[in-house]
Amino acid sequence: WPATIRWQTSSHPAVMLAGTGVRLRRLTLTHPDAGALQTALSAVFSDDRVAVEAGPAGLHAVFATPHGDRTL
Repeated sequence: WPATIRWQTSSHPAVMLAGTGVRLRRLTLTHPDAGALQTALSAVFSDDRVAVEAGPAGLHAVFATPHGDRTL
């Protein structure tokens, strides 16, 4: 669960990174037991950009970049 790491610092390490103009627009997690995954995540993580859907295990990410949206 890397997204739920409790960093042992006063601020999240991401605030120290230089801006690139790239932002997460949407992250879709697919899993055969999506309900259980959603329940586990909701206890420690909340972000409107992240969705959990039923299906084969996988990830789909959309990023806003200076050159338009990019999908991974």
